[in-house]
Amino acid sequence: MVQTNDTQKVPIINIEQSSQSQKKQMISVDVSGAVQKPGVYQFILLSRFIDALQKAGGLTNEADKAYVERNFNLARILTDQEKIYVPYQSDTLVGIVEENIRILDYTTPATVISESSEQEKSKIDINLATIDELDTLTGIGKVQADAIIKSRPYRTIGDLVPRNVLRLTVYEKIKNEIVVN
Repeated sequence: MVQTNDTQKVPIINIEQSSQSQKKQMISVDVSGAVQKPGVYQFILLSRFIDALQKAGGLTNEADKAYVERNFNLARILTDQEKIYVPYQSDTLVGIVEENIRILDYTTPATVISESSEQEKSKIDINLATIDELDTLTGIGKVQADAIIKSRPYRTIGDLVPRNVLRLTVYEKIKNEIVVN
């Protein structure tokens, strides 16, 4: 601190400390799928989703551009260790990537909307299940269950295939037995 004539204290800014704090405010984001240059990229804190797409070279011709427009907020702020998967057109056609669905129903009370059916309650939540619970699923053993747990969290059950946690054939067998709440 520097003393001025009127006894106010003025901070001295250390340029080295300032540049070090900026280095510490870097985040890493994994961008994959239908982008020109998939990979892990470094961004400054408060970078946006659009920055990640641009750094990865933009979308390929095989990208599901309509899906991207409907489901990704290009202005969203990125977070450290985030995974961005841009789906191919084939991913959405075969159901590997599911569309985000938001339906507003002003005629039904909110308590009815939030109640789960008995069928949904019997499904296994892949974000909360233990290894033993996941092991009860068809085609899933302890090793596969551990891989599911290590890749959490999931936005949809369809995240299991593009993240290479499950093969499509195994996913098809268990998709009606699992849920993400």
